[in-house]
Amino acid sequence: MKNQKRNQKSTFRKILEWLHLWLGLTSGIVVFIVCLMAALWVFRDEMDYFANPEERITKEEKDFVKPSKILANAKDYLSNSRYGSPIEISSISYRSKTQTGYIGFRTQDSTYLTAYFNPYNGKVLFVKNNEEARLSKFLLFVRAGHRWIWLPRKIGSPVVGTSCILFLITIITGLIWWYPKKWNQSTRDKSFKIKFKAKWKRLNIDLHNVLGFYAFAFSFILITTGIAYSFKWFNNFSKWTLTGKTKEEKYESKYVLPLNHFNNRDTVDVFYNEANKLTQRNNELIYLRLPTKENDSYAANFLSKSGKNHSQLYYVWEGVNHSIVAKNKPFQDKKWGERMYNYNFELHVGTIFGLPSKILACLTSLIGASLPVTGFIIWLNRKRKKNKKIVNKESTKIACI
Repeated sequence: MKNQKRNQKSTFRKILEWLHLWLGLTSGIVVFIVCLMAALWVFRDEMDYFANPEERITKEEKDFVKPSKILANAKDYLSNSRYGSPIEISSISYRSKTQTGYIGFRTQDSTYLTAYFNPYNGKVLFVKNNEEARLSKFLLFVRAGHRWIWLPRKIGSPVVGTSCILFLITIITGLIWWYPKKWNQSTRDKSFKIKFKAKWKRLNIDLHNVLGFYAFAFSFILITTGIAYSFKWFNNFSKWTLTGKTKEEKYESKYVLPLNHFNNRDTVDVFYNEANKLTQRNNELIYLRLPTKENDSYAANFLSKSGKNHSQLYYVWEGVNHSIVAKNKPFQDKKWGERMYNYNFELHVGTIFGLPSKILACLTSLIGASLPVTGFIIWLNRKRKKNKKIVNKESTKIACI
């Protein structure tokens, strides 16, 4: 009688196990793909660095050359190359002191190419079609798998988002299920240690339960920050929770420049220099957008460090009154909730603490990819065991008859 009571499960426990099992099985394949692709995507910058040694340069103790010189050199270089004079140069990007900068331009046949230059002297070094590069193709493949499981975006994005919500519920129910009813030496060992010398079925259970527990907190962060990219309502909910608002407040701060700033200087140089000064810091990445249409104006994004999107400062040039307009509030002027919301991208891709957090994000993603596999094997083994018991029971009945 006592054994029967012990074996009886509460309704809550039954619901918990049902949700964990069937939500896990439903979302398993999508979660496996998304997590596996995430583990690769985390190190895209490192892949790019080692795959493209020609983009590295020796650091020099001097300032980068002004944009006007780079533009002049690029036009001269391209007009004398097989590409011919560009019909459009849309951007100039400065990177770290040990990397080449690059220019985005469009050729006569409307092909978009990238010209790389030495930022210390403005000399154009080579031209590449990044869309045709093997690494670029591979990373686009990885990203498409992670974001849309290679389906059309309108279909794949909600499928991935829904699967991530199901996976979120699955790991929460899994954590509750993992928690032992009684704490003793045996339950502590089963909950926190993997018995590598055990038989493969026991080892598989340990890999599922123990790794799932250790990865829970990090998985929770990666999943919740990722769902925001699939569903606008979830992004708005996150924003409202942290900031009390669902819409971005319009922000503008105007800096009018004296006319003497323009004495024999190109507007692009004035904008670049003055906007850079307004950031009041050293910037590792500067993306300068050039006007390509009649009503376009210069614009610039400044990042203190590559991958640190929370530090982004965006400026636009207003030629009518010779002023620079800041379009977003500096990070240090934002409230705590706004700062946390701005960290969403870095939390999701693992760049928030540099390489250590990238490694952690990669390991968490690999564990996330393993959970549907180990979980499916546990379910399959238990199903086979249950079927075997039924067959043995039927065999016993027949033997008795």
